Amino acid sequence: MFYEYLAPIIEVIGVVVTLLTLVINIINIPYTIVFFFVYFVFGIIMGISAFLARIYSQNVYLSRRDIFRAIVLAFVEVFFTQFVILSARISVLFLICKKKLEWGTIQRNGFGEER
Repeated sequence: MFYEYLAPIIEVIGVVVTLLTLVINIINIPYTIVFFFVYFVFGIIMGISAFLARIYSQNVYLSRRDIFRAIVLAFVEVFFTQFVILSARISVLFLICKKKLEWGTIQRNGFGEER
């Protein structure tokens, strides 16, 4: 639980520090490019392997189109989904800090006729 609270903060600090070092020109550009490439490839491999592990455990037939979609979505996940998840985690962290999390009430409606 401690990690889940700190992870979004650490990720944002990492992005900010990377951008600042880029602006003031103290970052090793070739190393950063290699590091990003390794991160990118690792993320894609993890996404595809998780997908294939799920498919293997469920004994589901995959078409070539499904495999192509999984590969495309692995790319999307590395570039887009990770940042969406990070923003959601940060917003929840702020809500937790403000103590605004509480269960609401839901109006219940029946299915069809009342008995």
